[in-house]
Amino acid sequence: MEHLIVKTVPYFGDNFCYLIHCNQTGTTSLIDCGEAAPVLKALDQEGWTLHNLFITHYHSDHSAGIPDLVAAFPELNLFKPQGEERLTFSGKELQDGEEVAIGTCRLKVYSVVAHTKFCTAFYFPGHLFVGDALFSAGCGRLFEGQPLELATTLKRLAGFPDETKVYVGHEYTLANLKFAQTVDPQNQAISSYARDVQVLRNQGKFSTPTSIAQEKKINPFFRVDHPHLIKTLDPQGKLNHVGRVGLLRRKKDLF
Repeated sequence: MEHLIVKTVPYFGDNFCYLIHCNQTGTTSLIDCGEAAPVLKALDQEGWTLHNLFITHYHSDHSAGIPDLVAAFPELNLFKPQGEERLTFSGKELQDGEEVAIGTCRLKVYSVVAHTKFCTAFYFPGHLFVGDALFSAGCGRLFEGQPLELATTLKRLAGFPDETKVYVGHEYTLANLKFAQTVDPQNQAISSYARDVQVLRNQGKFSTPTSIAQEKKINPFFRVDHPHLIKTLDPQGKLNHVGRVGLLRRKKDLF
């Protein structure tokens, strides 16, 4: 969809939010906002007016900028995950499977609980905005969810088309790749990708968006059923898929 432009807005050192602009209608939408100032600057640079704001989850680094955006755009349409009462602003609650028009395209809502109880991802063809549900070479901590919920969410995300671009909430890629190498040491794709990402970072660029295809190659949370991962995580073969996901997450927490 060439008439839709996605602009990455970095803030807080390693956070990302994303502006989506429709050239045909002039409609601009935003995924998450932990800090308003960088968003307002980006909008001013592009000459865009903000119409819609979608929040993936309640954590302040993804939502604290809302009041300042509402002050700047009083007619702003606000959207949040259904049932998430910790997001106290008035806005439309979105449930799994619902669709919202953003210009000539429709943004589809996906429940991706695990990091928090109400984590939500947003998708339009070719583009998936995951908040902290998934990172490049990793995933979000289980602050509220359980390994079964994480396994379910990972399976759902891995089911998107391989060519789908994945827009993550944080620049954690190099650190995640260091961990990935410890649990999947025979995977040459990890070291190759780490070199590529390091070049990007040295140039002041980011590793977002990644892709579903890329994550299937290097993300251990997508690869827990691979023989190499099973050998590392569970050499005696005592764990099932969910057990390996939970163990992998605990290992990453301690890394």
